Amino acid sequence: MKKVIYISVPITGRAKCEITADIERAAEFCVMKFVDFNREYINPLNIAAEVDRIFKILKLGEPYYGEYMGFDITELIERADTVVFCKDWQQSKGCRLEHAAAEIYKKEIFYL
Repeated sequence: MKKVIYISVPITGRAKCEITADIERAAEFCVMKFVDFNREYINPLNIAAEVDRIFKILKLGEPYYGEYMGFDITELIERADTVVFCKDWQQSKGCRLEHAAAEIYKKEIFYL
């Protein structure tokens, strides 16, 4: 069975290497937690890359923060079974929004 896992990680004001390290730690947690599942991971960095690509193809200029968040929330709601919140998620407006969506849509939630 396939499990789609959304990794919620604070982004704003952080170096990409820090964000990537948090995402990798979350994925390692999932490997141990969901041993019997084929796992697919989605996270804001992957989604942002796709949003940037779409905006460039359609010549829409640079996406705004709210547009990125809209795509993030859509992916979380529509595709994720589980949401893993990385450390310090409570200090991130985006992560708190993702947390609210995860609770409203009754996603399985884990905290690192």
